[in-house]
Amino acid sequence: MANRVSRDRLKEIKQGYRDEISSLQQQLRDYQTRLDQANQTAANAPKISQEAKDYRAQTQGMLSQAEAIRSGYSSQLASIQQQQKTYEDTMAARSAALTRQGEEQRKVAAEEAAIRSANQRRSELAPRLQIQPAGETPTTGGTQPFKRRKMQFGDTKPYGALAIKSNTLNV
Repeated sequence: MANRVSRDRLKEIKQGYRDEISSLQQQLRDYQTRLDQANQTAANAPKISQEAKDYRAQTQGMLSQAEAIRSGYSSQLASIQQQQKTYEDTMAARSAALTRQGEEQRKVAAEEAAIRSANQRRSELAPRLQIQPAGETPTTGGTQPFKRRKMQFGDTKPYGALAIKSNTLNV
């Protein structure tokens, strides 16, 4: 009986192997069919024409030109940004200078206002000034000798005694 079981078991194993082999053979046939179809599709695929190749080359050239233009624009943009930074720095310096100038003008205006205010206060004091009577000092104030000399000599022209034409000097 053990012999019989082992024979039946061997038959089952053999049958399992046969089934597995037939399944693998079927899979191999399926793969071969798919491969044949792929090769046939590739053989039937349209070839790239010369026009398509020319178009591709033209498009590639245009892309190269566009890239060159873009890089030119990038460098121009960098230049413009540098100019803008320089302009902003210049404007900041001018703004600082104008601020300083404004502060100086405010100081000058404040000084002028203080001077005007002081002058205004002094001018308001003018009506309160009182004229004092003359003291013992003469009103001529030291000009008496000049007045007397004029009266002594009369209206004579200065250097009238010089006679330059005659080469003589009258004293």
